[in-house]
Amino acid sequence: MEQQHLRPGSERELQRFIADAAHARRPLEIVGAGTKRSMGRPVNQSLTITTASLSGIKLYEPTELVMSARAGTTLARVE
Repeated sequence: MEQQHLRPGSERELQRFIADAAHARRPLEIVGAGTKRSMGRPVNQSLTITTASLSGIKLYEPTELVMSARAGTTLARVE
C-alpha cells in the first residue's frame, strides 16, 4: 500500500480523516512537527496525518492561568 500524507486545514477535516481511516481499518500516525518520531518503537502505517497547519492559541486567560492551543501549536508559540 502506498504511503499517504495528509495535512488537514481544520479540526473537522482532521476528524473526517481519522474517521475514514478507522472505517477502512487503516493504521495511521498523527504527527505535529515530527521532532520526536525517532523515539520509541517504529509505527507501521500507510497514512500519516500532520497537525502542523492546525496551530494557534484559541483561548488565553492570564488572570485565570488558562490557555487552550490547537493541536499543531509549537511550544515556542505557547511560551
